[in-house]
Amino acid sequence: MNRRGELLRKHRGEFFLLAILVSLAVLDLLVLLDIPVLRQYGAFAFYTLVPGILLLYLLNLDRLRLVEKVTLSVGLSFATVTFLVF
Repeated sequence: MNRRGELLRKHRGEFFLLAILVSLAVLDLLVLLDIPVLRQYGAFAFYTLVPGILLLYLLNLDRLRLVEKVTLSVGLSFATVTFLVF
């Protein structure tokens, strides 16, 4: 395994947290700048993917393929946001 692969494997949680925080900062910037279309699409994409991705990360489901991860993260996001809001 090369050095970059070892670095990514060793600090996977830190890179994951950084990616979530950067996407949250971009969403906050879109809301604060009040860009109409990008604000709605950004919030929809964020709340459709991020809660499910966080749950998949917490459940440690790393061996899933990309299609399975996206499908599960969307389903888990809808369920989580629905149960937490209502």
